[in-house]
Amino acid sequence: MRFLILSGVAALVLGLSSLFLGKHTKAPQALQSARTIIRDLDVLKSAAVSEPGCDATAFAQVPDSPSLFIGRQSITAAGKLAGVNGPNDCSGGDRKNEAVGKPYDRWGLVLDSFDWRTKQFTIVKPLIDTSLDPLTGRSHATITGGPMRGLIIRSAYDPSIVKFGKAEFVSFECTFENGERFGVDQTSSCLAVYDPTKRAIDMSRATVAVSGDRGGNIFHAASLPRLLSFGGKLYLYWAATTMKQGGILRSAERGAELTVGDRIPTVRGTKGGVAKSLDPASTEVWATEDSPLSNVIANVTSFTPQGDGFLVLGVLGGNGCETPGGSSPGCFRLAMKRSSDPLAPLSFNRAQSVGTMLPTNPEEYAVPVVDPDGRWWILAHFVRPLSNGYSGRAPAPPMSFWRRATQPSALTLIPTRL
Repeated sequence: MRFLILSGVAALVLGLSSLFLGKHTKAPQALQSARTIIRDLDVLKSAAVSEPGCDATAFAQVPDSPSLFIGRQSITAAGKLAGVNGPNDCSGGDRKNEAVGKPYDRWGLVLDSFDWRTKQFTIVKPLIDTSLDPLTGRSHATITGGPMRGLIIRSAYDPSIVKFGKAEFVSFECTFENGERFGVDQTSSCLAVYDPTKRAIDMSRATVAVSGDRGGNIFHAASLPRLLSFGGKLYLYWAATTMKQGGILRSAERGAELTVGDRIPTVRGTKGGVAKSLDPASTEVWATEDSPLSNVIANVTSFTPQGDGFLVLGVLGGNGCETPGGSSPGCFRLAMKRSSDPLAPLSFNRAQSVGTMLPTNPEEYAVPVVDPDGRWWILAHFVRPLSNGYSGRAPAPPMSFWRRATQPSALTLIPTRL
């Protein structure tokens, strides 16, 4: 689910030099293996890192490449991909652009390089270029093969990536310019294949796996798609978010097994290959709970193999919590759980909680990442702690950072304890 944080205000958006090329050091295989167990976080040693662009805060680490990440990048008011073929600014995130016919609320996917020594991100190249064609005024990102051939992707953001068999699959949240032609409705979960040799996303092997679903003034988004390879099977999860007139009523996690064919995976058991947000072929694995701290939001941000199971990172929130900028206590707080059951109903509700002291300020997009020496970290986007009796207890980065800093949020690395 995409949240644009500008001028200290978080708003839900529906529609929601050396670059180290060829120089990346693979982390030792033994340290990257599924036997690694993350048991806790060292929040007091967390620190802010540099972002590659305005609100470029959601990352997926490329398998076996500790210094390469797939990230999101905004479109400028001129319709260019910020920092790639346009200025590295926030002009495309200004809602006033709509009134004068300029682009607003559009994102593309890029390949980023991360220098673990300086803690700096640098843009390498575009992967899904949603910048505007000056002749047509439409996005350059078009699916070129399969049943969705000709679908124009308006916005692509918030990726995840997983290696399954010989392929590397990428999921990302997506919106469209001509979705009605293909029976898909805006905030949806897309899939594609990443080619590590070409360092490119194969748009001939892209598709919409789960579509948003509209009924009257209610919209069910399929946002923040996340992939899991476990037990020889490939799974897709998404935040099934029910919205009314732009406000979130409930956002819970659903999942389904994917059928991996010769070219394009689909949700198993769906008719026509495209599932809906609340599709009966899927399972609600993490439900909101009857608590003022957890009765609105229960979403997954990432998965990582752990021993004979997997680590689940997510966010929880209760009354009044719709964005990470929400003022209610515990809004968008980090949750860590360990599970070995990918699809049982409410399996993540019942899963074992991990960690004795998790950050208490709001966060987005938390994902475990491994450095070239095989050490594990949590990379996440944290919002300035609020004075609500909860957020400031143990924030990341520590409160000493926020006393000095002026920005409303910070991309943050947290060391883990194994």
